[in-house]
Amino acid sequence: MKFLQNLILLSALIWMGCSSAKPIPYQAKWKEHTLFYQQAPTDETDMNSRLKFGVQNNADMLFASISTREPHIISRIISSGVKLSVYPPNEKKNGARILFPVVLKEDRKAIRKMDQLEMLGPSMQLLLDAYNKEAVINLGGGDRIINLLNNEDGLFCRINLTVDGELTIDYGLPMKYFNPDLQPNVTLSFTINDGGSRASGITPGISVGMGSYGGMGMGGMGVSLGTGGRNAYNNQAIELKLDVNLARTGS
Repeated sequence: MKFLQNLILLSALIWMGCSSAKPIPYQAKWKEHTLFYQQAPTDETDMNSRLKFGVQNNADMLFASISTREPHIISRIISSGVKLSVYPPNEKKNGARILFPVVLKEDRKAIRKMDQLEMLGPSMQLLLDAYNKEAVINLGGGDRIINLLNNEDGLFCRINLTVDGELTIDYGLPMKYFNPDLQPNVTLSFTINDGGSRASGITPGISVGMGSYGGMGMGGMGVSLGTGGRNAYNNQAIELKLDVNLARTGS
């Protein structure tokens, strides 16, 4: 019972406080196949969020990618995750919300101990491999954890850091999650919080213990509130919001 109460509290907190930035118009490209390992090219850059992005779709799936080489953004992503909301225009309650990667308190502690060389080495790759195993999704009925390895839900999320320092997150989402009526436009919102380092804000933490879920079981979920100023750019939440015109067959 306590776990469910904490999960509800976490659900309410991690999705609140997103800014209402004006969406960037974007024309998605058609993707003939659904091979998840072929990411959507990040062909445009938003100068406000400093994120590169790209979106593709076919009749069944939406594919989106974001990438960055900026060290402070990379640090924030791997220490607090990215919150993605996808919904028909002006229908945010009817969409999908995904938290990925899911960052454990233990992961955050390990990241703080890494030096610059370790960030591009085997230790970071092990961490990213662990991140690629699960995501948290909310389709309007509450948060639940998705096992990304069995892919039974059709959701694909993957994070990768290249040897030359570019971090990329690739998503593949079934259209039925957020656009069952096949409307021609959808809104995508990517939000990156400050990681709970100095700024006031939400830092969700999940403790994990041995159990039945893929060899791991969910332990308690905790939320910690940090305090501090939010005036510096590095302490502000980063949001990229796109108004995506979905591609049609062969376009």
